[in-house]
Amino acid sequence: MREDALKDVKNLPAGMSKAAYVEAGLHQVIEEAEGFDLLAMGRSEGSGCYCYLNNLIRKFSDDLTPEYRWVVIDNEAGLEHLSRQTTRDVDALLVVVSENPLSIHSAEKIVEIVKDLDSRINKVYAVTNMIHPENRERVEERIARLELEVLCRIPFDEELDRMVFEESHITTLDGLKAKDAIDTIIETIGGEHGVA
Repeated sequence: MREDALKDVKNLPAGMSKAAYVEAGLHQVIEEAEGFDLLAMGRSEGSGCYCYLNNLIRKFSDDLTPEYRWVVIDNEAGLEHLSRQTTRDVDALLVVVSENPLSIHSAEKIVEIVKDLDSRINKVYAVTNMIHPENRERVEERIARLELEVLCRIPFDEELDRMVFEESHITTLDGLKAKDAIDTIIETIGGEHGVA
């Protein structure tokens, strides 16, 4: 939708502002389902100036948020959403960390950005993901240096690893080792006794 808006900006319907065009497009791309709605952010930015569009998307998100009990934003790995502040007023930011050194480096940068920007993030947690047992202590030592609280550990799960590799859809968490970790996340940051 963002890319279409950049292409169509000179051919807007008569009397329609850019802001109204983008807002109408955003309403059209929300997938509504029983119990939840989904708005997919799509790919990273290509060529062209996205500043104005990102500001409109941020305003749309801010206006839409009060309509929902919870809003979960699953950003792609990286720093773009934080540095551009397309994500603001966050109760809990989960920094997913794997044993890959690049993942730990990204976590360090995220902590720096959160400190540098007045991005109104209430609490930042680390969630370790798929770390082999022999590497866990070393990874968590590096996380501790960042002064991040480890919210939970999603254990290495050969079955989940196989499903990801085969691009299988996860229709249930039953039987997966990640289930307890996901329950911990929900209960801690958004459940009945959530602290976020």
